[in-house]
Amino acid sequence: MKIQLICPYCENTTFVVGKTNKTYGGVGKSMNFPNQPICHDICEQCGSVVRTYVEHPEKLK
Repeated sequence: MKIQLICPYCENTTFVVGKTNKTYGGVGKSMNFPNQPICHDICEQCGSVVRTYVEHPEKLK
């Protein structure tokens, strides 16, 4: 799914993706389950985090 992001703060449409290290704040179901890094779409113009998501949600099942 391709979506067009628009920053709600400055209306910019260019973003960079930042990732939270999976050993720091990763998402997983249990200690035996591999953590997934959390990704953030960050506006290049104003620096606002517009979207946060898990890179591979299928691995959470």
